[in-house]
Amino acid sequence: MSYDKNGNCIRRGDVSEKVTEYQFNSLDVLEKVWDDGKELAGYEYNANGTIHAETQGLVSKQYQYDLDKNLPGLCIRTGDSILDMTAMGTVLIKNS
Repeated sequence: MSYDKNGNCIRRGDVSEKVTEYQFNSLDVLEKVWDDGKELAGYEYNANGTIHAETQGLVSKQYQYDLDKNLPGLCIRTGDSILDMTAMGTVLIKNS
């Protein structure tokens, strides 16, 4: 295992010699994950520390918050297609 200067695990291997790497931002928040050099996930955050967007492969999620940091909105996409969209607890689009 390897760690950055803030103690975040940035690289680890397992018994099969697979290597997983992690990238953190200046606030020690996870931004990217790679597995054997292939990007698995990416994360973006709002200035207040809440997650704004998450990407895993072809699927992306965008989060929307109210002033109290409650999560009233979520949009899940794959490519240009919206799989699921929720706002204020109401499902606007649901594709299964």
